[in-house]
Amino acid sequence: MNQNLKLLHPRICIPLKDEVIKEISCGYGFTFAINHVGQTYCWGSNECGQLGLGPDSMNSSIVRNP
Repeated sequence: MNQNLKLLHPRICIPLKDEVIKEISCGYGFTFAINHVGQTYCWGSNECGQLGLGPDSMNSSIVRNP
């Protein structure tokens, strides 16, 4: 999927469709969600390390699914 794609309406996040999300927080180009048992999920841009993937994540093709 094109990471620069701009969506004009909400869409379901398929990997989280069966999760009970209790909290969500959005930033510029990234989103965090916490489920009912405290597991944290994050996705989006990691330009400034927002996702906690480490400093080399922009130079690799790491994809971590929930």
